[in-house]
Amino acid sequence: MLKEKLYRIRQALNLLLEMLEEEFSCLKNRKMDKIADLEVCIQGLLEQLNREKQEFIIIARKKGFDSVFKFFNNLGQIDKYSVLLTDIKQKEQKIKILSAKNNALAVALANQTANMLNFLQTKIKESNPENPVYTNGGKLVGRPNINLRG
Repeated sequence: MLKEKLYRIRQALNLLLEMLEEEFSCLKNRKMDKIADLEVCIQGLLEQLNREKQEFIIIARKKGFDSVFKFFNNLGQIDKYSVLLTDIKQKEQKIKILSAKNNALAVALANQTANMLNFLQTKIKESNPENPVYTNGGKLVGRPNINLRG
């Protein structure tokens, strides 16, 4: 049962890695409509991965391993499991790097958009200084307490 859980965790990590690579591609190509859908899928996968890891810990403890570290140390003695654990660790490292890369690109794109919006607002304001919408913080200046009833 523990071996199957490890394989499931590795498969989930493979899928997560693929999804993060697709997310990076969408960010790079500015396919913003796909990013939201990908984020929902990634969050769902992360929740499932967390459940798998929690179930793994529970099963390991039921099998007599008072700590998961002891279990992994015992597995490390067996070559078949050693390769599996190494693969899992490598994938987790790749995921960490790619997640940071995606985050940096998303933040850069958000900053670029905000800067472009500020630039355009400034240019519009400068080109039309008499328009009250662009002066006084967008507040119209006029007579206070206008009585509409006459």
